Amino acid sequence: MEKEEVQVIPLHHRKELIEECAQLLNTYWSRSLNARIQSLEISRDSLPCSLIMVRNHAGKSEVIGHAKIMEAQGVDKACYIESVFIREDLRGKGYGKKIMLEAEKYSSGKGFKQMFLNTLDKQDFYSHLGYKLSHPVLTLGANAHRIPQAMIDQLTKTNIKNSCCKSSTKFDNPTNTSQNITCSTQCSSTKTCPDASVPSPPAAPQAPPAPPLPKIEKKCSGTANKHVMNQCCDPTKVTWMKKDI
Repeated sequence: MEKEEVQVIPLHHRKELIEECAQLLNTYWSRSLNARIQSLEISRDSLPCSLIMVRNHAGKSEVIGHAKIMEAQGVDKACYIESVFIREDLRGKGYGKKIMLEAEKYSSGKGFKQMFLNTLDKQDFYSHLGYKLSHPVLTLGANAHRIPQAMIDQLTKTNIKNSCCKSSTKFDNPTNTSQNITCSTQCSSTKTCPDASVPSPPAAPQAPPAPPLPKIEKKCSGTANKHVMNQCCDPTKVTWMKKDI
């Protein structure tokens, strides 16, 4: 029997596999094939970088997994991993763990110290790999270098503040590792008491209730995965995690 060989390599080192990789990803996240190919073609050593898992089987190479690494803005020496995927018929064989460990090794070799991710329903899997709950991070992809740093800083602050206001969880401060952000105190508001010596103005007549808003149906991007369709429209179901690498 021929020995099976599996390796994780940058996609741009095997450009002839781009279309096969695009087709694999589209089995889970449906998208125009041309658009998917274009997004994969920007893979490069300096990030964003798509890593593929290639299995040499029966005398040919086939793509069985993918993970994309991007730089995270607003957090020193941090990267973000997304689109982690193993072909459905090969799950439960350790390939998911292997591609994550290889992605961490690749990112560490580029000088990154932390890896961030978000997930809908794989918290247990990532926890077993050492990931812990985290605040969200901002990623701007291949065009991040074109955006002024002041704008990136403002976007990062807004992103974290919005996350904090929805939670009382205590997260590490992304800009200063010696301090912490406690969300419940960051988002508290201060009310000024009125002067008791000044009489209050008469109450305004109560306005009639507003008519009910029309029901708007949320639409998710097309996907063959019903679980993703049921959850992707609800941002409160997204869990952010991170790991020191």
